[in-house]
Amino acid sequence: WPREKLNGLTLEEYVSVNDDDTFTYWLETKTRELGSIQGNTSAKFGIYKRGSEGREQNGIGHGEVYTWRTRYGDNELEVFNYVKKIIIQIAQAAYDGDLNTIDSIDFAPLVKWKIAFLYQNQQVPALINTFSKPMLLVLTDSNNKTPYPKMYKQLIDSMGGVNLLEYGEQCWKEAESKKKEIERQTILEQFSHIGAFQS
Repeated sequence: WPREKLNGLTLEEYVSVNDDDTFTYWLETKTRELGSIQGNTSAKFGIYKRGSEGREQNGIGHGEVYTWRTRYGDNELEVFNYVKKIIIQIAQAAYDGDLNTIDSIDFAPLVKWKIAFLYQNQQVPALINTFSKPMLLVLTDSNNKTPYPKMYKQLIDSMGGVNLLEYGEQCWKEAESKKKEIERQTILEQFSHIGAFQS
């Protein structure tokens, strides 16, 4: 799905059922090794094709075969037009290295940052292949209010001459190690509180 082809993207090419060549299938499954966005429901794509009946949920609308986030529109065509427009914006902003524009776009963070990672200019990368905010917070020792662009810039500035994917792998290992240490510290603190309470 090169950037130049995105203008011609159709709803059927964007998302379907039992089709392993759609945009969303490539995004979630075929490029998983470059960074996972699994988890959450298919609503993260803005609109998706159902394989069964749709369930009533707040903020979710249903057509005959598609389900969508109602904040993006009232019907499948409106919603897809919104989604397609922002995918094109994300891809272009990513290629231009404009992370603030991406950050301001209303779309599922995991999905938009994965799209941005894939469409960035590989010669001057601005993103690593970590899209989970908790992971980024751990890696950059940031607080929850820190914007994504600031965290990505901090990580890219620390990359040095390492290959981008190798660096991403190092970051994942470091994040996992830091998370385990944080969990260990939390358990120790809980035990010390229990001890103080009992004494």
